[in-house]
Amino acid sequence: MRNIKKIGFALAFTVALCTASVAHEGGKEMRKYGILELPHPLKLALEKAEELKLDAKQQGALSAIIGENPVKIMPLFESANKLEKKIKHSFMHDDKSKAELETDVKELTKIKAQITDYQMNVIDKMKAILSKEQWSQLISIMKGKQGC
Repeated sequence: MRNIKKIGFALAFTVALCTASVAHEGGKEMRKYGILELPHPLKLALEKAEELKLDAKQQGALSAIIGENPVKIMPLFESANKLEKKIKHSFMHDDKSKAELETDVKELTKIKAQITDYQMNVIDKMKAILSKEQWSQLISIMKGKQGC
């Protein structure tokens, strides 16, 4: 009976990780770490700068955000990845119960929430840089490209 519970938990855990990994261009790092991802309008905005009629100041501000992203978010990705591996190994190989892993699962949830919060802050920064019309146009482009 215990093995059936383990298999059920592992299956549910795997499904949760897979469904959290939204498949769209630009999210390779997040999919690699199995983290819920929001759409990636930042890179797309720069790719479509001419179509969006972004001026040099806007492009510079968006580029600055891209420049700071790896320094701020990659440590979170790496922490989440290490913790996921630890949880999986402990559960599947070290015969730890779900209850014994509760602290690690809570920490993983906290890290993933920090990543989502960071992504939302980036999007808020973008909204402050772009005009309402540019933002609406970018969302329209994303809907066609990524199913946002």
